[in-house]
Amino acid sequence: MRVCLVSEPLFPLSGTSSRTINLAKALAQRGHEVYIITPRGDISSRKTIPHVRIRWLKAFMPQSFGSRRRNNFLKFLARGGLIQIASEIMKLYDPSIPTIVHYVNY
Repeated sequence: MRVCLVSEPLFPLSGTSSRTINLAKALAQRGHEVYIITPRGDISSRKTIPHVRIRWLKAFMPQSFGSRRRNNFLKFLARGGLIQIASEIMKLYDPSIPTIVHYVNY
């Protein structure tokens, strides 16, 4: 099965990004085709995850916590982040393959 996880920035690690990465790894180990779509966070900390394809969005979203986290996310959406997410999901879409899209956020 093809699974797409849409997440806040993966790095530096937060509780949400840790859960996303662990879910992606577990699904990939079970033979699923796993993608993560995520905004750019800290560029210096971009990493790879074995057997998981990460699609880095052009839009930048700084990692933050508390009320700043919500505000940064809303700014990301206002700057076209949602359109970028939808565009990446459509690139993965193939009507012959069952697809699950899971949006991960706090």
